[in-house]
Amino acid sequence: EQLCINLANESLQNHYNKYIFEKDMDECRAEGIDVTAVEFPDNSPCLRMITGKGGIFALLDEECALGTGTDDAFLSKVVDACSVDQYAEFFTKKTLAKTSFIIHHYAGSVSYEVANFLDKNRDTLKPAFVGLMRASSDELIASLLPPAQAKKITVGGFFKTQVADLMDLINSTNPHWIRCVKPHPAKKP
Repeated sequence: EQLCINLANESLQNHYNKYIFEKDMDECRAEGIDVTAVEFPDNSPCLRMITGKGGIFALLDEECALGTGTDDAFLSKVVDACSVDQYAEFFTKKTLAKTSFIIHHYAGSVSYEVANFLDKNRDTLKPAFVGLMRASSDELIASLLPPAQAKKITVGGFFKTQVADLMDLINSTNPHWIRCVKPHPAKKP
């Protein structure tokens, strides 16, 4: 569950970074201000590591699809896929931590214990419950579940799709961010 929450947070932070920093830099360039030395945090590689092709969610779904998939095999695949230079800033596997890995999210580092990852990702709803929700006369309730598919959708896959849809919606709007100026604790420039 924590990985899903952090995916949503990471996605929203990425949108904010791109919208605020990139657009501000574009405005500065348009005004002739040199911004070549300006750097801002880019968490795009972290998002790719989590949601991209061969990323953590894809590996989790792949391991769930196997009849013999295990949490340890999932961890091994994650370590192999994420222990590469492009993700070095965002991923750590401590040698003594046998069943966990760390993702360095924008907001901070989080250690993920892989025990029961596969079971939680396979979490399926009882057919009677699904039928009850889809038959609801309340349009919102009836639309909450994805349409029935031959291939079972996983919790992670469903959540990843929901976050992508949310980001598509947000990116189609003209957001207005409220920026707060936080004083420097030393009260010096």
